[in-house]
Amino acid sequence: MQISRLVAQCLRVLTLVAGALISCAVPALAAVVVTTPTNGSTVGTSFPVVATTNTTCSQGVAAVGIYVDDKLQWSANGTTVNTTITLTPGAHYVVVQNWDYCGGATKTGLNLNVSDNSTLPGSSLPGTPHINYTDLNVGSGSGGDNGNGVYVRIFGNNFGASQGTSTATLGGQLVTDCSLCSWSDTMIIAQLGPSAKTGNIVVNVNGLPSNGVPFTVTPTTIVFVSPKGLDTNNGSFTAPFIDSCINKVLFEA
Repeated sequence: MQISRLVAQCLRVLTLVAGALISCAVPALAAVVVTTPTNGSTVGTSFPVVATTNTTCSQGVAAVGIYVDDKLQWSANGTTVNTTITLTPGAHYVVVQNWDYCGGATKTGLNLNVSDNSTLPGSSLPGTPHINYTDLNVGSGSGGDNGNGVYVRIFGNNFGASQGTSTATLGGQLVTDCSLCSWSDTMIIAQLGPSAKTGNIVVNVNGLPSNGVPFTVTPTTIVFVSPKGLDTNNGSFTAPFIDSCINKVLFEA
């Protein structure tokens, strides 16, 4: 029996044809699952896109990307998407796609309505939350409250006078119930916590996400200084190093 056009892509399978063992190939299957946003939803001009991808290609997924109205807007090596994109108000077709090492590609399309931030439904605020910048505030204790790491201060607007059901996320939710944590319309103080991963800090208020601000999570050792510390101390909260700059200023004053 003659078999023509055996197409080889990735996965080798064995097929029994008319008593003969034939080695043939089939294309690898891949999937893209977009968790945020959902198809047909209304979003602000800046919104997060979160997706996971997989493939049966033995070599795995090579890269992922986001197309907006048939134009590539973002791409990265790896298997996951966790980024924030900015679009003009109006209807847009957004495609999240992956490419595997076997030459396959799979995509998931989303029809989105991008609305001006001040007119998004469901918000009691004059506009959606917006992050201007962030900084660090170590706080007390060797690792902060309950060992949840450094405190992050998030500055911006439209966060709401109190937290309520709102969240601040960086991969996972930041810790907002610590002793030094606080929440106001223009500043949030939170701890990184165990779920934090390098990516974008996003504040969600009444279901509306803010713009994303990049933040890198790096395991490190926190050291403390004090005017009453000593160079022979170990730099812990209870045995801080001496802060020579403060001592110098006090002495010269």
